Amino acid sequence: MHVYGYIRASDVPEIESAQAQQQMIENYCRRAGQEVHGHYVDASDSGELPLDRRKAGGRLDLDLRWGDHVVLARLDRLADSFLDAMLILDSWVWRGIVTHILDIPGCCLHPGKPETRDSIAMTVAFAWYWRKMVGARVKESFAKMKKEGRRCSRHAPYGYRWERRGKKTFAVPAPEEQVILRRVVELREQGYNLDRIRQYLNYEWKVRNREGNEFGSTEVRNMVIRGAEMLTTV
Repeated sequence: MHVYGYIRASDVPEIESAQAQQQMIENYCRRAGQEVHGHYVDASDSGELPLDRRKAGGRLDLDLRWGDHVVLARLDRLADSFLDAMLILDSWVWRGIVTHILDIPGCCLHPGKPETRDSIAMTVAFAWYWRKMVGARVKESFAKMKKEGRRCSRHAPYGYRWERRGKKTFAVPAPEEQVILRRVVELREQGYNLDRIRQYLNYEWKVRNREGNEFGSTEVRNMVIRGAEMLTTV
């Protein structure tokens, strides 16, 4: 049986540093009469990666054996989302790994206890439901904002620009871009394919996108769709 500490550093002052996390883990194990056999430390920018694709997290996952213990100073160091963290903990329980989470008082997930698997399974199911519900709410909110012409993204759709009105921001026409959109739709109706439209914009009309560059194929496809939507709302 081995005891390992897993640490992911943080650039946020409110979160304990890698050194502070290590000290917390060692103090906890000392009080429990356990020896820490090693610490696995990942950089702060590894949070977007799954645990098994992080440099240290991947090694830890490979080194773990039945009966080993993993000590975490903070649950949020394991994964950036609650659901992902719970899925990792669930897999560890089924592999016979005991997990100690220090920022949750008294939290020791022991695979030998039936209530551990039951509680994790219930939490995972709840997390799946919550993520699905939040996703649906976000989509609903964006759809409503889009219908009202309110800002729902960083950049306004091509053919429009954002305009502040009081405390809210709305989409208003960008005339020079809408002229281009209308021409793109006309060319498409005349039988031009997307690549031919791209060539026309870049080399015959010699117009440029918002960044001052030539239009790409994806941009042209989106412009055809955006232009058609624009004309149906006029």
